[in-house]
Parts: sequence; structure tokens; C-alpha cells
Amino acid sequence: MVETAWINVRRRPSPRGESCDHTRAESAFYELAGYLVAGVEAPEISEPGSCGLHLVFGGAASPAGAPAALADHALVVTGRRADGARFETAAPFPHGIDVRAIDARYGETNAAFSITADVAAWFSALDLAAVAPDPDGVVRLGEGDAATLDFERGVSGSLEVFVDANADGALDAAELAAGPIARSGP
Repeated sequence: MVETAWINVRRRPSPRGESCDHTRAESAFYELAGYLVAGVEAPEISEPGSCGLHLVFGGAASPAGAPAALADHALVVTGRRADGARFETAAPFPHGIDVRAIDARYGETNAAFSITADVAAWFSALDLAAVAPDPDGVVRLGEGDAATLDFERGVSGSLEVFVDANADGALDAAELAAGPIARSGP
């Protein structure tokens, strides 16, 4: 069971072009670091002519109460396995994650958006029970090991962007029912 999940997004250049493989030099950048519950608000992520966004992680100033590892990692997640053993992982994501537009509403201006993360998907390919605890009893995923790579694959396919029609910073049932306008892929 996940107890805390923190994400650290440093910037997001907007890809463009027919194959969505160019980044506009003057794209807006933002810093966002925060605790994930249902999703993370993201200011003005859609630019006219863009076909998605490329999230670059790490480096944003961490908020008060954030784990120290968040300063140089994309994600820090803690929780407990089914057997009660604590686990924690800190993943760097050095290459970022692409989130591609899947709906024409993505290019609309003056709309509020929210980026959501399916935290359960982060662990879908990971067998936490197979990872041996450290001497202190905490299961830690190490950078570059097979378990961390499985975790990163889960994260890479778990992000969706929704229109927050009433711009209240939370997605209600109708906004979720309208479906995502952009999605990451594994």
C-alpha cells in the first residue's frame, strides 16, 4: 500500500512537429514539487501548435516536509508491502516522460488542466515481495536495478492530462468522464 508519493517536475518543453519530436525553444517552463493524492495541478500545459509535453524531472525546490531524496529524484514513494515491511523508492528518470495529445481539446488555450498519475500502475510490473529488505527491514529499490526499471516502466505509462473545466484544481466526476486529452506511454 502506498503511503506517500512525491513528484518533482522541473520543466516541460512542448514538443511540436509532424512526428511530435521538436521542442520549441521559447516553451514555458515551470517548477512543481508536491505530494500526489489524485493528481498534480499543472499550469498552462497546452500551447497552440504543440502535440504534447515532455516532463523533465528533478531539480525543483522541494516543499517543506518533502523527503530529502526528492531534491534530485523525479519520484519518491513510500509504503508497506502486504507482509507489513516498509518500502521506499526514489527514481531519477534522467530522460523524462513524453505525454502525447490524444484529443483536440489539448490545443485549446485558456483552459485549466490537471496531470494525473495512476499510482497503482507504478507497481503493476513490480513484484515488491521478491525484493529483499535491507538490514533495517526497509525494502529499497536501487537506481538501475531490475525492480527500479519495472517501477519506472509503470510510471512511464501512468500519466494523463484532463481539462479542469471549472478551474478549481480538482477533477470532478464530469471532468473525469470527459476523458483525458493527453496520455503518456510506456
